[in-house]
Amino acid sequence: MEAVARGIVEQAMDDELTDRRLELSYNTFKQLEKEGLLESAESAMFGKIYSEAFSYFVYYKMHSKEAISLTEMEEF
Repeated sequence: MEAVARGIVEQAMDDELTDRRLELSYNTFKQLEKEGLLESAESAMFGKIYSEAFSYFVYYKMHSKEAISLTEMEEF
C-alpha cells in the first residue's frame, strides 16, 4: 500500500482509538451486548475500527481516481 494511503488508514485508526471514542463505543456496545443484540462488545469494537479504516481508504482511492489493487486489498 502506498505511503499516503497507509497514512490515511493509520489516521483513521488513531481517530477511533482516542480514549473518548473508545469509551463511547465500549459503553454503547456493552449495552447492546447486555440487551442480547450483540455477542461480543469487543468484537463489535474491532469491527467498527476496521470498517472505519477501510472506509477512509476507499474514500481516498475514490477521490484519487486510482483503482484499489489486489495487493492493497490483501493487506486488509
